[in-house]
Amino acid sequence: MKKNDSKLKITFITILFFGIFSLAESSLAAPVISDVFGTIQNNNTITITGTGFGTKVTSTPAYYSNFETETGVPTGWIAGGANPGAVSTDRSHAGAKSLLFDISTTVENFSRQIKYDMGVGDTFYITAWVYIDNTLNTATQYQFKSWRLSSDVGAYSISETPSTTVALNDNWWRTTGWFNEFSWSYYNGGAAYGCGSAGAPTDQFLFNQWQRVEEVLVRSSPAGTPNGSIIHRRVGRANPISSIVNCVTHDSADDKQWRYMMLGQAVSNVTSGTGHLKIYYDDLYVDHTQARIEIGNNSNYASSTIKEVQLPINWTDNTIEVTLNQGVFSNSDNAYVYVVDSNGAVSSSYGPVTFSGTDTTPPASPTGLNVN
Repeated sequence: MKKNDSKLKITFITILFFGIFSLAESSLAAPVISDVFGTIQNNNTITITGTGFGTKVTSTPAYYSNFETETGVPTGWIAGGANPGAVSTDRSHAGAKSLLFDISTTVENFSRQIKYDMGVGDTFYITAWVYIDNTLNTATQYQFKSWRLSSDVGAYSISETPSTTVALNDNWWRTTGWFNEFSWSYYNGGAAYGCGSAGAPTDQFLFNQWQRVEEVLVRSSPAGTPNGSIIHRRVGRANPISSIVNCVTHDSADDKQWRYMMLGQAVSNVTSGTGHLKIYYDDLYVDHTQARIEIGNNSNYASSTIKEVQLPINWTDNTIEVTLNQGVFSNSDNAYVYVVDSNGAVSSSYGPVTFSGTDTTPPASPTGLNVN
C-alpha cells in the first residue's frame, strides 16, 4: 500500500504541476480572433469575437483625435504659452487636418506648448502619426524637446512640487543624424531620476514624411522597485528606438502619478544657425493600457509598415466593438485586424478584409427547409 500511495502522490503532484503550468501559460497567451462582423467602412461599427482579449476598465481610450472637427487649440487642451500649437490644414496623414507646432529658436521656449489632462495612471500607451518638416532649419545641431508626461500642469513640469514625477523625451540632432535621445524619468520634484537613455539611432525620426511613433510607459510597482519601463518605437523600424527597463520611476507612495501630456516644448541648444522645425501630429491616441485594436497592411504584425489604431467602444474578454478608422487605407486595399492585450501580446491576424463597404457578417443559416 505504501508503494501505491507513493505512485498516487507522484501522479497527483505531476498533474498539479502541469495543471498550474498550463494555467500560467494560458494566462500569458496572445489573444485569438475568431470572427469579424459588420461592414468594413470608415466610421462604421464592427464586432470582433474571439478569446483572451482580456479586460479593459474603460473601453474607450483616454484620448483620441484626428483633428478633423477642430480649429485653433484643440478642445480640452490648455495653452502653455503665448503662441500655442494649433490645428492646421497645411498637411495631414489622413483627412484634411493635423496639429501643428511651428517651433524655432526665434521663439521663446515652451511658448508653443499645449497640455491635456489624460487622467492619472500607472501605465500610458501613446501613439500618433508624426511629420517633421526640417526644410527651414539652418542649424547644424539642436535639441528637439518633443513631449512630456507629468503629474503636474506647470510649463516645465519637473520641479513643480516635491512630489512631482515626470517622464520626458528630448532628442539631439546634428548634420550626421540623430545622436542622443534624452528619455528620462524624474521624481521627487526633479531631485532624483530613475532611469534614462544615452545615444540614439541616426534614424530615430524621419524628416519630411509621415511616420507612426509610439511610447509605452509603466511606473514602478510598488514604489522604489526597479521594474518601471519606457519603450519608444517607430512603426516599420525593426528594433525599438530605445528600451529603458528596470527603472525606478518614483520611490514613495506620496509621489504623484503621471497625468498631463505636453507637446510642443522647444527647439533649443543650437550650435549655429537657426533651429526651425514644423512638427505635425495626426491620429493622436492615448490610453492607460496597451490593450487596443489595430489594422495593418501585412498578415504579419511586425512586418506591417502601416498600422492604423482603431477606436474601441465596448470591450470584454471575448467581444470587442470598434469604430473603424480607415486612415490611409484605400477602398481597394487588403488589411488585417489585430487585437493587442494589456501586456502587449498581439493576436495572429484576421483577414484580409477590404475597406470597400463589404459586410463581413456571414449569412444566417437557412430555415424552413424540408429534407427528403
